[in-house]
Amino acid sequence: MSNARWILVALVASVALPACGSDANKDEGPSYEITDQALQGKINGEDWKFVSGYAEDKFGDGELWIELHPSDPTDGDPCGFSPFDSEPHIIVSGKAEEVDESLSLANNITFTYGEAENDISTKGRLVIDTVTDSKIGGGLYAEFSDSSGSVTDKVDGNWEVQICTDDSGTGTNGGTAM
Repeated sequence: MSNARWILVALVASVALPACGSDANKDEGPSYEITDQALQGKINGEDWKFVSGYAEDKFGDGELWIELHPSDPTDGDPCGFSPFDSEPHIIVSGKAEEVDESLSLANNITFTYGEAENDISTKGRLVIDTVTDSKIGGGLYAEFSDSSGSVTDKVDGNWEVQICTDDSGTGTNGGTAM
């Protein structure tokens, strides 16, 4: 009888344990719909709309650094402008591949404003649905709430930027709104 009990316990455990990790028990959380419009919203409580940006492999590790700005580069060259010091902008990083993921601690975006202010958003959704040798783009819904729970940063819409490189392999900047 002792062997029969162990077999019964093992059988129950083999059926019950996989259910603990199944998707059926996970809370999927809210779904964030991305509006079919140019990326826009508020950063630090101020109106913001995507106009220009760039993507580059800044560190040579295959991860793209993507900056989304509310203005055009001053010299008109999508791959030739320098990052803006205090202009509100958004930073996204990731591989140049199609994704549709919720934002999280591991997959976040940064709202940047002022001289060195950064709000890290883990609430929202990032879609990358355009990836070519020269362009990357998609949609973004992201929001950030301050310590009182007030939403201070929130953007929603589509974006597309140029992937820039140079002969040195260090990359240059560039891109424009859709």
